[in-house]
Amino acid sequence: MALLKEDGSLDIEWLDSLPLEEHLRVFGKLTREQINEYWSKIPLNESKYQKRCVYVDYTLEDEIERGTAVDAVVFMNEQREKYGTK
Repeated sequence: MALLKEDGSLDIEWLDSLPLEEHLRVFGKLTREQINEYWSKIPLNESKYQKRCVYVDYTLEDEIERGTAVDAVVFMNEQREKYGTK
């Protein structure tokens, strides 16, 4: 984990490059000083809102039934069969 740079400052680029769940896990372990450093060094337009998880309670199958999503693998296989490019 490369949380700090060689000069002891917070490695913001590394922290922001993490996947969302990992970013939240690491961010939760920062000290108050590190959090203040993070917020003071990121661009203003990025500091207005924190990253947050959005949890949903439906699956792809639910969306397919409603007609608001398509299973890409099934769609591509149908298209390959239709146009003979299997």
